[in-house]
Amino acid sequence: MSGWNDPSLDRPEWSDPWGDGRDQEASRDFKRARSAGARIGGTLVAAAVGAIIAVNVLRSLPPLPTFDGIVFPSAAVGASPNAQSSAAALLPSTPPELLAPAVAPAMGLVTTWSEDADYITAAPCGFAGSGVLLSGGYVLTASHVITADYSADVPPECDWENILVMFIKSVETAPDHWYKATLVADDPDRDVALLQITEAVQDAPVISSLPALTVYAEPGPPTLGMQLLFMGYPGIGGDTLSLSVGMVSGYDQLESGVRTLKTDAVLAGGSSGGPGIDALGRIVGIVMQAGSPSASDIIDCRPLYDTNNDGEVNESDECYQVGGQFVTLLDSREIVNFLNEVGHPELVSGGRP
Repeated sequence: MSGWNDPSLDRPEWSDPWGDGRDQEASRDFKRARSAGARIGGTLVAAAVGAIIAVNVLRSLPPLPTFDGIVFPSAAVGASPNAQSSAAALLPSTPPELLAPAVAPAMGLVTTWSEDADYITAAPCGFAGSGVLLSGGYVLTASHVITADYSADVPPECDWENILVMFIKSVETAPDHWYKATLVADDPDRDVALLQITEAVQDAPVISSLPALTVYAEPGPPTLGMQLLFMGYPGIGGDTLSLSVGMVSGYDQLESGVRTLKTDAVLAGGSSGGPGIDALGRIVGIVMQAGSPSASDIIDCRPLYDTNNDGEVNESDECYQVGGQFVTLLDSREIVNFLNEVGHPELVSGGRP
């Protein structure tokens, strides 16, 4: 009986686990949970605010550029002009590894041809340069590529009027789409020439099926530091297409006043006539020559070889430039002026309004 009068038995047995100690612990647990909830809530609020800010920042950024400088062939005959712009808008434009495949089919190897018993032979004059396809089957190149002879001995079958332009089917192989071309206009002072495709050789596709490039025609000069992609056929690169990357490193001009650009891209002989292309696929310059035209002296040079055959390499030997050199490009403003002067202003924009 006394057990029933024990004060400790006044509470139900199931209430013991929730006594004062447990109540205090529960209170602490609740406070911890509430504190954690506050932290989680604060984190969620911060995340939401951050997301709103990020969305607003993204909305304020300009849209990604597209390959507006490339005139893509229509997917089908009779396709509307919008089909070209839509195709261009789907392509990203900045990384060279994405730009290069888009412009590679428009890169031409410019040389000469001879024909014997209906068989076409390339490069009988012993030279080759580079060029770039414009709309309408026109090709832009350097004047000295199709008017000068850099070979020691010119074969009798060489005819400088027999111009051949070759394009690739695959970046892994030598050009196998051959086209005869004729000289439309030539400006030796600017070192630029305009060719036009006249005939496909053998089974080469219709020239209009290849992409064509446009010319950078923004107000003012190309931006200093602008990244440029170069594609062409340097002699040291074999027969396949070669790629280099550089930038607009500065501005210069020839003695005649023709405006030129400097680039730090590593380019070799055979690259002459090839384009420097911006992120939108536009021609910013045409490769002219190595070295700045206004640089009369070699600034940094060393006697590297025994050029006088005296058994020693010293100051008496010829001085060779070290540390690299800039390559000269014809400024796009001069290209625009040239195309306007020869009656083909439509080639600047690829025939677009």
